[in-house]
Amino acid sequence: MAQLDTLVILMGTRTLATIVERLQAQGRSPQTPIAIIRWASQPQEQIWIGTLESIGQKTSRQALSPAVIVIGEVVNLRTYLQPTPD
Repeated sequence: MAQLDTLVILMGTRTLATIVERLQAQGRSPQTPIAIIRWASQPQEQIWIGTLESIGQKTSRQALSPAVIVIGEVVNLRTYLQPTPD
């Protein structure tokens, strides 16, 4: 899995540290972008953006579930995919 360009993991935040550790052990760069999206498309949506190296620190002491984890360069497209106001 570490060799796939994009990974999307549903409901994996309880094992986030293990996921990050194993991806890096299998060759993923610590600088690989990662996004955690909690309550996607809901008014209370929260998004944390970082790298495999920094996401643990950025999300420490946060309630992350329910969330989707997105890993890969696709995370950097977020600014291009934002909806434009009507």
